[in-house]
This record gives sequence, C-alpha cells and structure tokens, in this order.
Amino acid sequence: MSEQVTFGPGGLVEALRPGAVVVDCSTIAPSYARSAAARLSERGGHFIDAPCTGSRPGAEGGTLTFMIGGDPEVFENKVKTLLEPMGKQLYYCGTTGLGLHAMVVAAFGPHTYIRLAVADDSGPAARAIRRAVNSG
Repeated sequence: MSEQVTFGPGGLVEALRPGAVVVDCSTIAPSYARSAAARLSERGGHFIDAPCTGSRPGAEGGTLTFMIGGDPEVFENKVKTLLEPMGKQLYYCGTTGLGLHAMVVAAFGPHTYIRLAVADDSGPAARAIRRAVNSG
C-alpha cells in the first residue's frame, strides 16, 4: 500500500517539491524504506520511517510511541514538531530503516529481531548483530 500511495499513479511523488518529506508510519519492510528514501532523494525529497505503537486509542489521545529512522537533521528540523502532538514518546533510532528494526524488537522481542536480522541480507547491521550475539 505504501508503495502505491507514494510511487503509484497519482502518488505523492508526482507532486513532490524539492525538500519535501514523506513520513511513513506504516510497519513496512526496512528494505522498502531504504529504497523509498533513495528514490525520493533522486527527486530532491526525503523519507522518514516512523512506525508507531498505540493503535487508534493512542492516535486519538496523542499517546503514540514513534520509532524513527532517517536523516537526523530532517527529523529534527522538519518532522519532530509534526509528530509531537500525536506521540508521547519519539525515539530517533538512526538511519533509514532503523525505526522499523526497533518496531520489530518492540513488537516481537529481541530474539525474533536477531533471527530476522541474521537471516536478512542487511549487510553491516546483520554482521554487527552476529558479532554481538557471538561475543557472549
């Protein structure tokens, strides 16, 4: 769905202005987030992954918890103030896709995350997790 809304016919990308930011609060694949960020960057835009917990009651009460991945300056200067009214906690987790990785940990626990990360071809992140797990 996110792919269609952002890049499909009539999607957000068709009206994207330089410097615009697409903030995706869906629980999407980190690989999609990285791809979307690269594609938007080619057009002068930015992508922030910001999955959240709290469901409808959290959204209605402004108590969502957001886990954010993307450019830290874009988050601080363009996105943070937009998310604050909706969320009681905003955690900047690192580069694009890392908000989504944090969401997996929050939803399923660290052991599931480690299995997914090690199985995923995510390069340096998977190697770092393997090192941490194997170090004792």
